[in-house]
Amino acid sequence: MYDVNKTGFISVKELKSILTMTGEKLSNRDSKKTFFRIKIILNIRFYYFNFQKKVDMILQEVNPTKDGKIKYAEMLKVLSTPMRDH
Repeated sequence: MYDVNKTGFISVKELKSILTMTGEKLSNRDSKKTFFRIKIILNIRFYYFNFQKKVDMILQEVNPTKDGKIKYAEMLKVLSTPMRDH
């Protein structure tokens, strides 16, 4: 919506403008703090998403049976092998 360049980023200046247009009056310092907090939240979501992807990769590699069981030896083998990056 606000990332008009579709880069995945907005500047502190753009964030300040957005918040000001929606009724919030922020100093440069406050807008930088808000931007930093948003950046932290986005980083947490990014790392969680990557964690979920790795869990899904592990589940595919352990080759569960049709009834959802995983052979213990297979699990140990997969968990002790370095993960491939996709």
